[in-house]
Amino acid sequence: MLRTQISLTDAQMARLRAESLRCGVSIAQLIRDAVDHVLPAAEWEARKARAIAAIGCVRDEADDVAERHDEYLANLSAGR
Repeated sequence: MLRTQISLTDAQMARLRAESLRCGVSIAQLIRDAVDHVLPAAEWEARKARAIAAIGCVRDEADDVAERHDEYLANLSAGR
């Protein structure tokens, strides 16, 4: 497991502590469960695969990818 540091409001921490006590699990476990709920692994892997597949799909001569990346990805998704 990797360690990370996050900043929470007092209210968020109070809710986490209360839920931790109610469920008998650590705050870290609650946060891991929340991440898995918001970003399911299968969905995340599919999104990552689409992003990797998109690399190189933009024409080589395009020098504006940094500015127009959303447009290029939308066109790619639309099959253009």
